Amino acid sequence: MFKKLALVLGVLIVAWWVYSNLSPTAGTVVSSSQAVDYVLQDVRQIDAEKRVLSVENQSGEWSVELLLSYNAHSTCPLLAKRSYRLLPIRYREEVLVHDCQPKNLLSYPEEALITSSKVVPLSNSPGAYGCAFYLAYKDPQYQCERLDQKAFDAFSKGLAQDSWVVYWTAGAEKSFVAFDRYANVIKKN
Repeated sequence: MFKKLALVLGVLIVAWWVYSNLSPTAGTVVSSSQAVDYVLQDVRQIDAEKRVLSVENQSGEWSVELLLSYNAHSTCPLLAKRSYRLLPIRYREEVLVHDCQPKNLLSYPEEALITSSKVVPLSNSPGAYGCAFYLAYKDPQYQCERLDQKAFDAFSKGLAQDSWVVYWTAGAEKSFVAFDRYANVIKKN
């Protein structure tokens, strides 16, 4: 009986030593890029577009905020924000956009896509692909592979910086709509 207890205790001590010395834990010095890499590694299996919002070191502990956009270019995207703390790595998730209902105040591209889907018939076509841009801030992490940049620039010319421009394409067709921050249509083609 004593030998079994000693063996179990020995195994636990070895496991604790391996965990504390070989895994990243609190007190491990990492750079901001390593912190972001840990977070992106954590979400690599998630089928969503990822955008890093912020990276801060607070008293030796990293804080990384990340947006996850599911069905990012559809008429009904879902947007979640993950707030990570590390090391050890842990997070809290908050769903920001989830109900496919137009909003009265646009804060994210996903909200602009949902709102535009109610006024742009092309958005409901098979294979439709949409992108939304807030003109005052072009997020370099936001992906829009099918954007016709020349058409976008021509449509956006003269619009106020606090406008949202939404681009939809399906097949050879394309359509634009612009909203103010309060989801009012200000221009459409």
